Amino acid sequence: MMPPAPPAALVAEAPAEPQPVQAVVERIGNTVRVRLIGLAPRHIDVRYTLTLTAGSNRTQQGGNVHLVPDVQVTLLDLTQSTSTHWGGVLELQIAGGRGYRVVLGDGA
Repeated sequence: MMPPAPPAALVAEAPAEPQPVQAVVERIGNTVRVRLIGLAPRHIDVRYTLTLTAGSNRTQQGGNVHLVPDVQVTLLDLTQSTSTHWGGVLELQIAGGRGYRVVLGDGA
């Protein structure tokens, strides 16, 4: 005999699909390097914009990409010199209306 099913409130939902674009950040001396890595479990079209501010410098780059299932690609590799704090915003719009925004920086 099987145990009764748990109440609906205790049933875990399936985890959300991982975000198809991840920012990998490295701080080395007076530089900050940001790489955008694309990886998706299915075909997906993504529009991305990275805005990076370091001291008085502001850089914005972006583009459109069609990600192929389970193929990792580097979308952007940006290195910025800075002797001060830095921050950035990664904005993504996924085909079908979903989008997200990730705030990056050294916390200052």
